Amino acid sequence: MPVHYEPFEGRLRPYYVCTEAVVRHAGKHCQCVRGAPVDEAVSALLLKAIAPAAIDVALAVQHEITQRVEQAAALHGTQLPRARYEAELAVEAILKVDPDNRLVADALEVIRPGSHSCSASCVGMAGIMEDVPPTLGSLWR
Repeated sequence: MPVHYEPFEGRLRPYYVCTEAVVRHAGKHCQCVRGAPVDEAVSALLLKAIAPAAIDVALAVQHEITQRVEQAAALHGTQLPRARYEAELAVEAILKVDPDNRLVADALEVIRPGSHSCSASCVGMAGIMEDVPPTLGSLWR
């Protein structure tokens, strides 16, 4: 049934009109139904059918996000100790160099330039994770 709109109190009101007899036999409209009650009933049935599926999808997405956050936290937990260990090795290597031999010290600083910055970035990330709002904090810890 096609929809026709008719003005009513300054607004357009939808009507579903059966045009089968008009189109096929040049007859009269056999049926006319106001659109608002039909639209409300169809909308309610559609929402009733879709709502459980939407809730299931939302819960599945939340579960996946929680898993990914836990994986990221576990990965971060392994990277931080490793970065600290590498930074300590770099500091020890630099401290073992004879201060009079600056060429060797300069070379060691060039070989391991990222050790301190990596450790600092990992420690900084740990600080960021501690500042997560309480609503999201349970996801990070």
